[in-house]
Amino acid sequence: MNLSDFARETGLPFTTLRRYMNILQTTYQVFLIQPYSGHPAKRLVKTPKLFFNDTGLACHLIGSSEWADLDRMGQTGP
Repeated sequence: MNLSDFARETGLPFTTLRRYMNILQTTYQVFLIQPYSGHPAKRLVKTPKLFFNDTGLACHLIGSSEWADLDRMGQTGP
């Protein structure tokens, strides 16, 4: 997740978003998966992906309460 882009899109200060991310990670609400590549330099350049541990919280944040909503948004997986 690129916090700089997120800060720009939301209008929130970067330092605030970084603090929020630290809180979410410390309380195990979210975790970041580092990118994998066979080339070590590419691992440093690519941004990690953000995953929610609590799928109920994730659904609430995207405004979904029904399976059909998730399916329509392409959030149900393959």
